[in-house]
Amino acid sequence: MKVIVMRHGEAEQHNLRDFDRRLTANGVAIVEQMARKHLAKFISVQTIWASPLVRAQQTARIVQNILAEEGVDIPLHTTPLLVPEARVIEVYDFLQNLHTDSVLLVTHQPFVSHFLDNFSGAASGTYDMGTASIAAIEYEVAAAQLGQIAWIKHAYE
Repeated sequence: MKVIVMRHGEAEQHNLRDFDRRLTANGVAIVEQMARKHLAKFISVQTIWASPLVRAQQTARIVQNILAEEGVDIPLHTTPLLVPEARVIEVYDFLQNLHTDSVLLVTHQPFVSHFLDNFSGAASGTYDMGTASIAAIEYEVAAAQLGQIAWIKHAYE
């Protein structure tokens, strides 16, 4: 099984509520660029799950729409398990119960880095994910130290 994890694109710096922060024009452009550049990596995705925060929802919709342009229609769902302060251990149970071969999770820092470090058994702070960065983890059982990082792509490399 494979999980692709994407950090949301660049978002507004100031807003009344963190929940409502939207992608900047540059954030939209970079997410679109990453989705198109790495389209072949997204084609196998069977479902998308995103944090309920606006910037993650926008990022997920961009990827979903680009896949739809290619004739790949996949559902987008929302879960609070992917908010910035989410607990990694709860996501393992979530993944085990999905019963899908490939899923895209759209989330935030610090969750995304903690998730990659913990899942792969890497030291804390190993995987620093900038905005619009994507990574894939292959696994048989979703649990700490049992995932294998397949690839990581950063927007600004």
